[in-house]
Amino acid sequence: MRSVLVVVLAFLVGVANAADLRRMTLSNGVIIEYALALPDGYRGEATYPAILAFPGGRQTLASVDAALSRYWEREAVQRGYIVVSPAAPPGLPFYEAGAELIPEFLERQLALLGIEGGKFHVAGASNGAVSAFIAATRYPQLFHTVTALAGFPEREEDFARLDRLDMIKIVMFVGMSDDYWRAGMEKTRDRLRVLGQSVCYEALPRNGHLLPDLSFEKSGRIFQRMTQLRC
Repeated sequence: MRSVLVVVLAFLVGVANAADLRRMTLSNGVIIEYALALPDGYRGEATYPAILAFPGGRQTLASVDAALSRYWEREAVQRGYIVVSPAAPPGLPFYEAGAELIPEFLERQLALLGIEGGKFHVAGASNGAVSAFIAATRYPQLFHTVTALAGFPEREEDFARLDRLDMIKIVMFVGMSDDYWRAGMEKTRDRLRVLGQSVCYEALPRNGHLLPDLSFEKSGRIFQRMTQLRC
């Protein structure tokens, strides 16, 4: 089945700031709704670094809106990044069976947009970070970096795949008081270091799950870590 791409006007029902809401029908008939934010001065003939930003929570469009506003869009559009942020189809969260949809979804994005290096920076917060690790460990050829905000590969089968990230930089932030997520991220950090992989890990004092020190006007720190050659 050929893809059907419907572009809906910007600022539709809950989609953050300048992001457009779009719909894509995959070859198996599953529809993915997603937000697309383009950088300032975007030119269709140029190429740009791109972030695949998974939302947290139930990964609805409301979750997409919240995460774009809090962490991704503000800095991305100023720094010259494209952001693609999909909502999970009903019953197919990306941290479960919905992960299987990611390769085709990204292949379609590569056909539509000028993506630098033909790969994405994958990122997410909470369940979105779980999804980011799952996508990267299953399909490492699609990604430059992984950025996890309070999230880690929760299932043992995904944790066991961390060795597949040997060519990918990993950036991890968690709140010091976010005990469950911090414990899992420290375990993930330690495993990555044993594997000799590049990992930047920060536990932020006086921060909980939503990481206020990385939110809204403070989100530039996330991008600084993503682009640094060394931690």
